[in-house]
Amino acid sequence: MDRPSDTTQGSAWLENFLPEEKTLAKLLLDSLQICFDSTLRAKLASLLKDVVDGLTTPIAIVPVRELGSPTPSNSDEESIGPEEAIFPPLDQPFQPLAGSEGLVGNVIRESLGAYPDRTRLSYPESIDDMRNVRTRSILLVEDYCGTGDRMQGYVDHWMRNKTIRSWHSYGFIRFHVASYAISSRALKKLKRNPKIESVRYSTMAADFASAKWTPAEAAGIRDICRKYSKMSNMTLGFKESEALFVMQHTVPNNTPCILWQNRAKGVKDWVPLFADRRMSPNMQETWSDYVLEQSSAQRELDLRQLASRGELAAAASGDAALVVIEMLQAAEQGIRAEVRLARHLGMTESRAAELKALCIRMGLLDMAGRLTDAGRSGLKEAQPEPLEPARSSRLKGSDLPYYPESLRGVRDV
Repeated sequence: MDRPSDTTQGSAWLENFLPEEKTLAKLLLDSLQICFDSTLRAKLASLLKDVVDGLTTPIAIVPVRELGSPTPSNSDEESIGPEEAIFPPLDQPFQPLAGSEGLVGNVIRESLGAYPDRTRLSYPESIDDMRNVRTRSILLVEDYCGTGDRMQGYVDHWMRNKTIRSWHSYGFIRFHVASYAISSRALKKLKRNPKIESVRYSTMAADFASAKWTPAEAAGIRDICRKYSKMSNMTLGFKESEALFVMQHTVPNNTPCILWQNRAKGVKDWVPLFADRRMSPNMQETWSDYVLEQSSAQRELDLRQLASRGELAAAASGDAALVVIEMLQAAEQGIRAEVRLARHLGMTESRAAELKALCIRMGLLDMAGRLTDAGRSGLKEAQPEPLEPARSSRLKGSDLPYYPESLRGVRDV
């Protein structure tokens, strides 16, 4: 299909800007990564199958939900008893709602149907249910992790429960995350969380850092976002996430607000692109075949050039180079089989195989998956040098015998 800027809705939104700003606004619009529900369902279901097959059973699979503030009766009870029957994360799991929770709930329900044996995979209705099946893995499922805050908060909510906290402390249960899409920012945050054992995903979500923009273009796009933003705290998206990932059923609030705000600063009749953070029915129909243009050949060339110039470290903020670095680190640790790589890197086996093949073509790995000289060099460039003590704090050695200061200068004693 045509690019978003060529559609009726895209053209109408571009009219909000001055003539000299339209080129940058068009670049922002055509850099959106749009995921339709049919794709999300299919790939999330495939991801869950891969993840479930690799986790310790029995597995409790749970959709991530918005939860209210914890209360003494359901969060940190002093005794284990009836209160656990209304443990919020397990209360009314599959509500008939539109949006992310409903979609993820439907995919989970389909996954449960493929595993009728509850000792393998189940949705627990209470903590007692988890106790009865002796749950060992808790798989938390999300369609998109933008900042990672919601997922971390959800895990924290689980850990406020005394029973869950005890089981986790003794190593009886472990938390795992599966998300269809995830930002590089969220991936880093969740992988650093000591409560989360693994993070698996199907695709990296686009953002300003991964967009094919020049530094001048990126700066110009940020300028028009600031100029027309009606909400200062959402100018570049929630917590300045600078996300470019949009789903059919919702437009995440970590995208720049000029994409979805209904009014704008300094413009009388602002035409929103995604009014109320939704894709209109007409937009869903006309944009259904759109795929963000990403040249794999260009990405491979970019990474090859980075490796040859020893600049993998400088590009570590980009998701492509970051994943390559993680692949090289895995190879250094002796992790070479696709199954183990997928588990270690938090991705599907097919994606791990593609990434491994890319590293081989780039000359970073040999055919057996071992580091080449170029791979070792690139990995060394990507790792910070160990800190050395300040020169003034180092002890200076000497071959001369040591004498107390009080005796120095004394002769013929």
